[in-house]
Amino acid sequence: MNRQLSRNFLSSEFRCKCKNPDCDGKVISPSHRLVSVLQTIRDDLGPVIIVSGIRCQQHNERVGGSSGSKHLFGIAADIRCQHVKASKLATYLKSRFPNKYGIAYNASGGTVHIDVRSRSARWSY
Repeated sequence: MNRQLSRNFLSSEFRCKCKNPDCDGKVISPSHRLVSVLQTIRDDLGPVIIVSGIRCQQHNERVGGSSGSKHLFGIAADIRCQHVKASKLATYLKSRFPNKYGIAYNASGGTVHIDVRSRSARWSY
């Protein structure tokens, strides 16, 4: 079922991208906090594209995700903003949430990772 999670996000946008019919990634819902953070980004910067949301274990392994990836628990998303360069998006997130969450910039992929973990973490990949 495709549910409206916020003003601008549907549950289908977060589903695992593996396309395996037995995938358990479609069962997990994204956290309310993650959806709220993404809605804030959308309100401030414009359309947000979720490149990778929830991942099943198999897909996470295929894409080289860590064994403790926050994507496995519905608390992370790799995103792009339609009208904002990834480097600017990463800078925005670091200033908007200076002491919160996991934020990573992927220069080669042009995406930014945001997760709503309980502590602050910053990295590039």
